[in-house]
Amino acid sequence: MSEPNFYPEDIIIGKSSNGRVRYGLIEKTVDMESDDESDSDMDDYSDNELEPGHVRLTWYPEGSEETVHESKIQLVDRSTLPRDVVHEMNGSQLGTVLDVDVHCDVAVVGTNKILKNIHCKSLKRIYPLMDGDLVAYGPWVGHISSAVGLLVLRFSNGARGKINLQDDSCEQLDDLYPHASDDGSFFDSEFYPGQVLSGPAKCFRKMLWFPGVPPPNLKSKSRFKVILEQLELAAVHVKWIQRAFSSPNEKKKDDKPTSPSDKSKPDPILSAELGAKTELTEYERKLCLSTNPAEPPPDVIHGEHLKYLKTLQYFWTGNLVLGTRMQYQLTANDVEQ
Repeated sequence: MSEPNFYPEDIIIGKSSNGRVRYGLIEKTVDMESDDESDSDMDDYSDNELEPGHVRLTWYPEGSEETVHESKIQLVDRSTLPRDVVHEMNGSQLGTVLDVDVHCDVAVVGTNKILKNIHCKSLKRIYPLMDGDLVAYGPWVGHISSAVGLLVLRFSNGARGKINLQDDSCEQLDDLYPHASDDGSFFDSEFYPGQVLSGPAKCFRKMLWFPGVPPPNLKSKSRFKVILEQLELAAVHVKWIQRAFSSPNEKKKDDKPTSPSDKSKPDPILSAELGAKTELTEYERKLCLSTNPAEPPPDVIHGEHLKYLKTLQYFWTGNLVLGTRMQYQLTANDVEQ
């Protein structure tokens, strides 16, 4: 059996049905092995079955889907991750990916500027922590079930304030300079720093104002234009999975060794697991961890404790896909381009 020419999530270049040359993302191929779940998802398509030599793809940036012949497109990029098993294109030698070094072209939102060959490690996520992230808090590991964010907004008179991202009023804020991808399948971030927004006065009445410049008159029916300065994390809800390690200062309830025949004495390993800790390190006190090592941290992490929450995203650069919005700090070389 011959190797397929394309795989799902391959980035390609080609002509769409309107004749424009553009980038696209492969969604499905004839050779794609589908499990029951993906089969049920594909039932929504009227042309579920692909003819040999055809692929289904999504064009960037508007996210329109189309089925095209493989001869009409060209492969631009195929992502791999550490531990992926690969082989040479024109050989049979197998290997395992140990590391990836990813560079990309960055389109500056709101402009026609494209920065070439930017290292992905120079990019920063818009939201530092997101739903589903795997995180560590001291020795504990868990999944973020939900994150509570705040928008820091600045008005034309210089007044600044915060508003809860989960507040219904945020839905009434309009982007004054929308991007073509905002309504398509590549849309992944409704708000981002530097965005210019507009909304009715009632959108801003629940804001928490910073001291200094007084807020504008919000009793009027006027619309206000604001600049989103920052997305701030207020709190995260975490589902803790397990404790990764034990601190060296954990003490057992019974320091004496136990023999298999001595049934009256507790198992020292079990004692440590159940929680025989009598003191905390300074670092653990900052985390507000319990003296019982079997007891997880609070379900809600907020305030100054957020800085101790670490994401376990060591290979995140390999997961970047076409159209992902990120933050990037311009350099002197970028300005000269």
